[in-house]
Amino acid sequence: MITHYIWVYNYNTQQYIENKIADLKIQSPYISCHIRRGDKITEWPLVNIETYIQVLKKYKDIRNVYILTDDYTIIEEIKKLLPDYNIFYNTDNTMTGFNEAFHNNAQNSY
Repeated sequence: MITHYIWVYNYNTQQYIENKIADLKIQSPYISCHIRRGDKITEWPLVNIETYIQVLKKYKDIRNVYILTDDYTIIEEIKKLLPDYNIFYNTDNTMTGFNEAFHNNAQNSY
């Protein structure tokens, strides 16, 4: 795989990544989906959650889905819309969407 030539992690980073993957206990095969919320709306119109669901359902034999998102409400919504699927994620239930302006202001307050 070409990524092995592009990304080479030091030992500590590699261990951290491997531990995170192991903690998720993702079952193969799986499909992953990145759903960005938060301030992304300032750059591009949000894609309706149903659009993601339609694409996921095209893979009829795959019932394991890894969701990457910055907003935990997406996880809740997908679980309701795909009750027969195994949903994997590492989004904390307090995350409500990344806001770069808030993040930048917080860094400047130190």
